Amino acid sequence: MDVSVRYPELKPMPNPTQEQLSDPVFNAIWQTIKSWDVNVPEYYRGYCGASGSHVVLILNALADLKGE
Repeated sequence: MDVSVRYPELKPMPNPTQEQLSDPVFNAIWQTIKSWDVNVPEYYRGYCGASGSHVVLILNALADLKGE
């Protein structure tokens, strides 16, 4: 079940695009975090293994920082 249905205040997790999946920066981040357990309380409850969606959140934060 989609947790955003149970917790409507939660944002849906973004999915990586095909372009992102072939980006060397995406893959460098993924290789670093793929063994981590992470918690992103704005998107879901509790901890889970890192995924490509977490990489997208990091890339989005970097793009925001750069004003893209």
